[in-house]
Amino acid sequence: MRTLRSVSLLAIASCALSAHAAVIDFDDLDGSGYTFVNDYQGYTFAGLYSYSQGNNAADYANTYAFPSQANAIANAYGHNPTSFSSGTAFSFAGGYFGSYGYANDYAGYSATGLLIEGLRNGAVVGSVTTSLGANGLSYVATGFSNVDEVRFTGLGAQDPQFSYYFIDSLNVGAASAVPGPMAALPFALMALKRRKRA
Repeated sequence: MRTLRSVSLLAIASCALSAHAAVIDFDDLDGSGYTFVNDYQGYTFAGLYSYSQGNNAADYANTYAFPSQANAIANAYGHNPTSFSSGTAFSFAGGYFGSYGYANDYAGYSATGLLIEGLRNGAVVGSVTTSLGANGLSYVATGFSNVDEVRFTGLGAQDPQFSYYFIDSLNVGAASAVPGPMAALPFALMALKRRKRA
């Protein structure tokens, strides 16, 4: 019975982390032009605009698909850095990112890299720097927990005034309130050891 109880505790800890996870994909926004994204799905976005996959092909000759198919967001009109934030702490596991170029290649306004920072109360608590491909968006894991803002800064453009990039399918969730499964493992093993000794 004790063994079963220990294993159940592990399962509960694992479920508690995954139960609040969500993916923000922007597909229900108007992507027919550059539509400013402000308060969306409980988060406040700054400097980011929704843009459709169809317009990306028609206006910029990019033939790749966005991960969520319909829309992505981009830092149009020279906004750099950009961000999304919340009045309560949250986790950010990662998302899809790519350069905003022309004909599946970089242009003078395209960011070739991206700095992703997690902040809490205005202080940076984690950061990831990644290169950006011009032929589609790729997933970048960040693993930020207990942040209240995530900031994106485009890097490497020939014209740093722009440094454009695409963002899609952000993996967000509640701030970690319980230890993860691996954190609970030592306690479960101790319980099993005591059971064997008994």
